Amino acid sequence: MRAASVLCEDWRNAPAVETCALLEAEGRIWRRDLGWDVRKSWSVIEPARAAGALPGFIARDAGDRVMGWTWFLQHRGVLQVAALVADQREVVEALVDAVLASEQARAIPAQVWSIRGAPPSLAETLTAAGLRVEPYLYLTADLRAANVPEAHARPHVIREWRASDQTMAATLLADAYRSANHIRAFAPDGTDESWRAYVRTLVETDGCGTLLKSATLIAEHDGAAGAVVTTTIDREHGVAHLAQIAVSPRMQGQGLARTLLGRAMTASAHEGLGSMTLLVSSHNTPAQRLYADHGFRQTAHFTIAAS
Repeated sequence: MRAASVLCEDWRNAPAVETCALLEAEGRIWRRDLGWDVRKSWSVIEPARAAGALPGFIARDAGDRVMGWTWFLQHRGVLQVAALVADQREVVEALVDAVLASEQARAIPAQVWSIRGAPPSLAETLTAAGLRVEPYLYLTADLRAANVPEAHARPHVIREWRASDQTMAATLLADAYRSANHIRAFAPDGTDESWRAYVRTLVETDGCGTLLKSATLIAEHDGAAGAVVTTTIDREHGVAHLAQIAVSPRMQGQGLARTLLGRAMTASAHEGLGSMTLLVSSHNTPAQRLYADHGFRQTAHFTIAAS
């Protein structure tokens, strides 16, 4: 329940100097804790907010001091909450209440929340609102020190990504995730078009980093057998990001994921990148073991929720 001392206002009415300062402070945390330089991809946020096209809220105390903030958007029939920054339980609850009571949330029942860290009571508040909540682990590996395990040869061909691979990759991802029981913040409705849109986002935009073509690979064996998509999220400091890895159900258990991951790490190192990050569900134990074998260790986490 919202505390009476916390007041939430539409952030589109706030002065630009204030919202820019909030975004810059959060961006510094992303770069410091996640190795992610978001300055380019986040450059569209303030203009969209100022134009009234990007909703959000700022939480203030009785003295008008900023206690927290959030912003969200509507995309392909889903309300996507992309940030919620607060370090007090009552502020988190007030911001969640404000989002859920917004005209956007009332009009769109489908929701996905992707929040850095674990703000106090966020998981409990979202669960009480009827959302399924799942922690995601943010892992990092030092590519300079990584001991990439050797993988056995298999009857497939692994090659570099081509622009024409988008449809094939979307079909592969749909098949690979069809039986997954963990929450995914991407392609939440599971339609073919959603998967195609997700792949386009990965390879054509910088929302998940800039595509690193040499470390983005397709494995073929009677069609698409597996894929790995790698991006750079801070080229200046040499940080790569494993944006996606998937193996066709018919090829699972043959070491293909291990091969693709190893080759992506090696290719990234050859590009001069010193570390690699990724996100994995806390419920996906097999993937966690694979990443641990390749030197990945948890450095942060996210709270993911979906209706």
